[in-house]
Amino acid sequence: PSEKTIDAENWINSVQEVEPSELITGILHKGCRMILGGASKSRKSWALLDMAISIASGTNWMGFPCLKSKVLLVNMEIHKAFLQSRIKAIMKAKGITTKDISGHLYIQHRRGMPAPADEVAKLIHRKAHQLGDVSCVIIDPIYKTLNGLDENKAGDIGLLMNVFDRMSAADDIAVVFAAHFAKGDANAREAIDMVSGSGVFARDPDTFLTVTKYVEVFKKGRRVIKQEIKDIFCVDCHLRHHPEIDMTHIQWEYPLFHRISLPDA
Repeated sequence: PSEKTIDAENWINSVQEVEPSELITGILHKGCRMILGGASKSRKSWALLDMAISIASGTNWMGFPCLKSKVLLVNMEIHKAFLQSRIKAIMKAKGITTKDISGHLYIQHRRGMPAPADEVAKLIHRKAHQLGDVSCVIIDPIYKTLNGLDENKAGDIGLLMNVFDRMSAADDIAVVFAAHFAKGDANAREAIDMVSGSGVFARDPDTFLTVTKYVEVFKKGRRVIKQEIKDIFCVDCHLRHHPEIDMTHIQWEYPLFHRISLPDA
């Protein structure tokens, strides 16, 4: 059903809207949408898995505090055995046990079962209602729901995003997934233009984070040298409902990303 038109003066004076819960401080609210953009094999799945565990346990995610909440992880790619190993490794590194995530982290295994986005959204909707009070759904990877849609066509990606927009609004759930960068030198483009395919991926979400390799620039004589520093990345945050955050830096130390400070950054 469509929303009724309301009188702005009456609404402002008589209704006090309540902001949704902040699941990741400074980054993500319940009922909003988030995309994590990064190059192929940049450990996006590890970052999303850490996010799921961090929210479920109420611990920090890449240095950002999380509100302990119920999370549903829709795993569409990783074999169960390897996913279990990753979860155990992350929990050990974070110093938490299964008791810390008990009743808060749920996993829906869909490896080998790609399906259209609307079908996946219906499954998530039913599961969320069965579990009750789910605050966040993480879908990895999202391309498994394209089902013939062209990621380079704005109209097609608009349809995809609308499916999860409706689900997020209807169920008051944060929806999070990753998107990959286009080929080429990502550092030569603006962060919001890095994601492969349609720009809708970058413009639609409430929170858009990009992870790029950290490049050190120095002079050698008259030459300018650019050198990628292994396992250190830059994070750019584009936020609709939060104050902007200056670029931060993270370092990969298996099995987690850690936020770090660089003296020259």
